Amino acid sequence: MQPVSASDIPSKAGGEIPRPLEKEETLRIVKKYGEVAKRAQTVGFDAVEIHTGHSYLISQFLSPITNKRTDEFGGTPENRTRFTGMIMKEVRAGGTIFLE
Repeated sequence: MQPVSASDIPSKAGGEIPRPLEKEETLRIVKKYGEVAKRAQTVGFDAVEIHTGHSYLISQFLSPITNKRTDEFGGTPENRTRFTGMIMKEVRAGGTIFLE
């Protein structure tokens, strides 16, 4: 199985080359974060942690080194933080936000 990322740049030297996520895939991942947060709330958790470091997917979108996208998820700091912001908004809403 090929890893996925913001771009086709490995997050670590010598790492496998990831496949850049399509926009639709990115939006589905955002939606899944909200669904998982809602499940956690349903079973009694008071909080969830969104891990954004250490070369994981969100980190790869945030970094200008691993994010070479030219769409609304890449380039400027505002665009690179868009994925994270969408996830946070979706989690806070418990998976009820409709993504366009």
